Formats: sequence, structure tokens, C-alpha cells
Amino acid sequence: MPARVAWPAPEFALVHPVCSDIDTHAPFPPRSFIIGLSLGVNQTDASEVCALLIALSFHQWLEGISLASVVIRGGFSRLKGVAMVLLYSLTCPVGIAVGMGIAKTYDGESERTRGVQGAFNGVSGGMLLYVSLVQLIAEDMSVYVPGNRAQAATRMASFLALFAGAAAMCLLAVWA
Repeated sequence: MPARVAWPAPEFALVHPVCSDIDTHAPFPPRSFIIGLSLGVNQTDASEVCALLIALSFHQWLEGISLASVVIRGGFSRLKGVAMVLLYSLTCPVGIAVGMGIAKTYDGESERTRGVQGAFNGVSGGMLLYVSLVQLIAEDMSVYVPGNRAQAATRMASFLALFAGAAAMCLLAVWA
């Protein structure tokens, strides 16, 4: 039987689980706050806010499932798991409240506002790309035993599901 590719490498076996869980969870609350802030300062018509709220709810729900899988796989204590989930759950509503509080002084057309908003969106997008590509996809799909047909079929199905999910999110982005 061919040798199994080990991930993580043996020299990182003790460091990797803690770093991976912290790296995976850390970007979620700031992103959630920034997304909430963007929604809170939005002063357009109700139909646009409704569409954004639907897309945001769906996105946050999927992100919450991802966070729950990190908490379960990470073997955290119950208190730490509850704290992580509570922190994530509260950051978006707090961001919305802060956004609503500053909405009266918010000038969406000024160069400074557009620059700050662009920087926030860039940081949020970068965090999401890092977590999805480096932490989740690379780790979940990197263990492979060459020559195992059943595992190859499962891996192909995983990639197809990944691409179908990405396509669905693209359609959602066009709609929203």
C-alpha cells in the first residue's frame, strides 16, 4: 500500500491544531463587525436593504456553521466554545448598531469614506480568502492516498461540491 501523505507534518503536530483553530476563528468576528457596520450605515431604499439583509443572513448562517465545525473539531472546552460562538454571534448586530449610530454623520460620497470602506472591504475579503483557501480547503482536501479509487471518487465529489458552492455564492452575489 502506498505511503499516506501526513498533514500536518510531524514536526508541527503539537503546534498546528492550536494555531489552526485560532487562525481559522480569528478573522470571523472582525469581518462580521465590518459587514454589520456596512449594513448599518446603508441609507438607501428598503428593497436594497432587504436584499442585503437576506444575503447577509444566508452568508452569516454558513459562516456560523463553519465556525461550529472549528469549535467541534478543535476540542475546545465548553466555556471556550460558547465564548467563541457568542463573540461571533454578537459582532454583526453590534456592527449594525454602530453603523446606525454613525449613519447621520456618514457621507457615502466623500473620498475619505470610500477609502475607509474600500480598506475595510479589502481586509474582510482578504481574511475570507485566507481562511477558505489556506485553512479550510487546503487542510480538508490535502490528505490523499494514491491508488485508492474510493478516496479518489470522494475527493472528486468534494471538489465538485466546492465548485458548486462557489457558483451558488456567485449567483447570490449577482442577485444581491
